Amino acid sequence: MQKIWKPALDGRKWSLGKIMNSILNERGIMNQDRFLYPIEEDLLPLDSFLNIKQAADVVVSGIKNKNSFLVYFDSDTDGVTSGAIMTRYLRDHSINPDVYINSGKQHGLKYEAPCFKKRYDIVIIVDSIETEPYLYEELLY
Repeated sequence: MQKIWKPALDGRKWSLGKIMNSILNERGIMNQDRFLYPIEEDLLPLDSFLNIKQAADVVVSGIKNKNSFLVYFDSDTDGVTSGAIMTRYLRDHSINPDVYINSGKQHGLKYEAPCFKKRYDIVIIVDSIETEPYLYEELLY
């Protein structure tokens, strides 16, 4: 059976600017320049993130002590972006971390985590929040 495409809005003859304006307007973004080109004051202050100082201390200490690292992330846009940033940071500091990309669209650990069979000193899970603490606790053993 052939799929029939019935878009609510057919923008095929629109310019890229018009398409972007339509998407941003639909999402309620009024100041499009500030959204697309944010400045520092548009960003959340880093110290507003829970336990960010402790997390930074773990990474810096792990680099200093030449610990083994695993960077775990999923394959969507923000997962790959945050995973790549963390991996590059570690490589720039002479650490070559193992990397595991969760190939599914699910977030979190419960869907696949064969990489955890190997023991790491530090596991960095970016863009992945679990509501079940036992899933993280299992990584310790």
